Amino acid sequence: MKKLIILFVLLMPALLVRAQYITPGTGVLFTLDSLTAYSSGAVTFDPDGQYTFHQDVTLSATDTLSILTDAEINMADNVLVTVNGTMIVDPQSGIVFFKAQNDHFKGFRFDDSPGSLFYNTYFKKAGGIRLLWSDVMFTQCDFTEFDQQYSTGTINVSQSAPMIELCTFTYNGGPAVMSAANGNASPQIINCEIKYNVTANGNTPQINLGTSGADSIRIVGNLIEGNPDNFMAGGIALTTLAGGNITARVEGNIIRDNRYGITVFGHNIGAVLQGNGIYNNNTQNLPMQGGSGINIYGNETNQAILSGNIITGNLWGISLQGTPAPNIGNLDSANYNPG
Repeated sequence: MKKLIILFVLLMPALLVRAQYITPGTGVLFTLDSLTAYSSGAVTFDPDGQYTFHQDVTLSATDTLSILTDAEINMADNVLVTVNGTMIVDPQSGIVFFKAQNDHFKGFRFDDSPGSLFYNTYFKKAGGIRLLWSDVMFTQCDFTEFDQQYSTGTINVSQSAPMIELCTFTYNGGPAVMSAANGNASPQIINCEIKYNVTANGNTPQINLGTSGADSIRIVGNLIEGNPDNFMAGGIALTTLAGGNITARVEGNIIRDNRYGITVFGHNIGAVLQGNGIYNNNTQNLPMQGGSGINIYGNETNQAILSGNIITGNLWGISLQGTPAPNIGNLDSANYNPG
């Protein structure tokens, strides 16, 4: 009997770690209140009017969690929300605020999640948001102080084409948006404010993307501003380090005060870099290691088109490495580019 009691005591922490609530997967539409009622304490409503996620929650395929009013939601340390169904956060007024209760919560994982969307949602002190086969829409959302415990990027994208529009990313440990070298991902990053990320000061840019999917990558109309204290952080990188190909449009962005502005690195890349303002990307101040306004590295299959960019105050303007074939200006009618 004593041995059984000792064994139970030893196993109890592990059981608590694995405790979670999984929705039934029968097409149920949950609200925060009904999730609180059915989750057996995994989610509670506090007397001060805030909700708290105490344990991991998995939203099963065909189930939906809908949050249509403003809410303040505390997330216990290391809690992960997995969405295999659909999560809709669209407050008609105010915001929905997911925040760590103490240190950091683990984050969110969307796996084959159809139709998930977030409007006016704030995320503070998470470990990351992973998108796998999930074209999630984020509009007017705020992401701050993520610590990379769950994903290297604030939003990590794989096999997905999320829309990320009018969002703000600040003071996160890693890139704002990232995909693996072979991620086959095509995020649409539109009119966002991306500032002072990569606080871990790793050798990575604030937007770091690998191979694209069926659609093109679009990075349009954003402010991408570095913090000189994070002198290893670059602006934008498009890379095919693990093979594959990229098609991308990078247009109308302001990119300033990073280690470098834009790098297009690898083979089989068709990128249009147009109308960007690329200023003072020189924070590391080592010209043999960085500082280009635009850097293009690869062979003749790296065929970036550069047009109408303003490049000033960087250690280098445009630098070419290897044998890439960029079109920086061409008067030939078939490949006309005013440069």
